[in-house]
Amino acid sequence: LASGTHTLRVASAGDSIRFQGLILSSGATTVAPAISSKLIEFVGDSVTAGATTTEQDLTAYGWLIGEQLKVRHTQIAQPGICLTDKVHCGSPNHIGMIVQFLKLQNPSYPTSPNWDFSRYQANVVVINLGTNDNKYGVSDSTFQTNYVAFLKEVRAKYPHAVILALRGFKGLKEVPTLAAVRAINAAGDRNVHYVDTTGWLVKADFHDSAHPTNAGQMKAALKLAPIVSSYLG
Repeated sequence: LASGTHTLRVASAGDSIRFQGLILSSGATTVAPAISSKLIEFVGDSVTAGATTTEQDLTAYGWLIGEQLKVRHTQIAQPGICLTDKVHCGSPNHIGMIVQFLKLQNPSYPTSPNWDFSRYQANVVVINLGTNDNKYGVSDSTFQTNYVAFLKEVRAKYPHAVILALRGFKGLKEVPTLAAVRAINAAGDRNVHYVDTTGWLVKADFHDSAHPTNAGQMKAALKLAPIVSSYLG
């Protein structure tokens, strides 16, 4: 590399990172990065994982928002996953996000240990689920019940986080999603908000029936980023 300060990004769209470290040139040193005190967690399925985009996670709306806002960010996303557990969705072992959210490893490891939530606390949690529940025949009433339970689960792990429940970009399960948020609000948790994404994306912004293109992901990021930013403080 030429003389100067360089940035190295290490990212994985799979199950593990095999980065083993750096070998520095003579006289070279590492520089401590500037790390934001804020963290956004994006929870979802293949849309949040950036499926069908050129760089998957790195071209998904969650990553784009985190980079735009210059805050720490993570995507807890599994292609094919439903919110509801034990439905024959496209995720391994038919594990739903209501169970998987608590785990360290992806659904390919059904005996995965639980994640240690004391390692960090998210400031904002963005949830985008329902596409696969709709695809695999989960009823609206069952989805709503599970969404309410999931919101309570997230709140138990992140007592002070703002939770944003997105209307899926295709509008699937929007009615029970909104109903779940209203039920949680009525029960006293006013720090959960429904984000209406109606009109954000059009047919040309999708590769297929569910997955946004690179341009579609960017459009969604540009719409959602100011909303997330307003809750970050």
